[in-house]
Amino acid sequence: MEPEHVELRRADLYTQVWTVPVQRLAKRFGLSDVGLAKVCRKFNIPVPPVGYWARKQHGYKVEQPPLPPLSQGVREVVVIERRPERPKPSPEVEALVASEPEEQHLIRVPDRVTRRHALVRQTASAFQGAKLDEYGMLICLGQEPRLAMRIGRASLARALWLMDALIKGLDARGFLVGVLEGKERATYVDVFGERVRFYLEETTSRHGHVLTKQEQEARARNQWTLIPKWDYSPTGELRLKIAEYTGGGERKTWADGKRHRLEDLLSNVAAGIVLVAHVLRTERAKRERQAEEWRLAEERRIELERQRQEGEKRQQRLEQEAAQWMKSQHLRAYIDAVERTATAEGFQMSPEKLQQWLGWAREVADRVDPLKALA
Repeated sequence: MEPEHVELRRADLYTQVWTVPVQRLAKRFGLSDVGLAKVCRKFNIPVPPVGYWARKQHGYKVEQPPLPPLSQGVREVVVIERRPERPKPSPEVEALVASEPEEQHLIRVPDRVTRRHALVRQTASAFQGAKLDEYGMLICLGQEPRLAMRIGRASLARALWLMDALIKGLDARGFLVGVLEGKERATYVDVFGERVRFYLEETTSRHGHVLTKQEQEARARNQWTLIPKWDYSPTGELRLKIAEYTGGGERKTWADGKRHRLEDLLSNVAAGIVLVAHVLRTERAKRERQAEEWRLAEERRIELERQRQEGEKRQQRLEQEAAQWMKSQHLRAYIDAVERTATAEGFQMSPEKLQQWLGWAREVADRVDPLKALA
């Protein structure tokens, strides 16, 4: 696995920049040419100007400026963070994404809807009678299932219309749309076994707070009251965002703009959801592989530790048995010496008692001797 960052001396990077074109050099570090240029600017490293390599190739005289001194307090070591490699889409994903721009696959918001999707009907019911928060957005306090939306009152009908078209378009592609309830309320779509969460919101504009009549009266009476600095109001501009982190630069936001409204981008949203689901599936498979590798490594570590401990125990048993065997040999040598001495010189002990003692002593030596247990 490649390291997540590269460290090199500033002078070394300067040499490489003037030896290899930035476009090629950037790929070695897992960066774009723009990203590498930013690193060079940060560390005050000059880079070849446009046309430098072409002029050099054709034999023209080119100048290479010296490496200027570094600003005080800046390290001489350059740390380059690698850009995470984006997983290549599978043929299945590429086919789905490629088919989105085709006429028969475009998701359009119809002029009339005979019957709205169940989730849209539930959401419309939940927002009936809803109050507004300080940003002019509808507050729905009920716990009934509903789509994740943060919308002003004037944009509610359009938001429901738009979500109805998107959900039906996703359903037609075989992707199940559902909602998560509780504190983590969200709308999700199930693609390739991955839940991709998304939500619809309306942007707001900010302007200086206009005093209300009550605030003016309170200020006139010199009465302390908390007065906000800003007022917020819905803009009528909608944007749809995918609420999943992937870190690979996948597009996750589509919004009203000067050339397109969000209704014109629903097929792009569907394609974006497919790509994000593919990345999530790839990352999950990678995590599962890593978890399996860690599990196997842990099993190997435990087995090696078991073998080490077992080896230590066997060695301890061997040393104990050797010590016991030496002890039994010492006992037998002493017993034989006692018997020889008693036979040669005689003890103040009757022959019967001597034989009893010798029998008992040899039994003790046998019990100590580990080789007797193997016989």
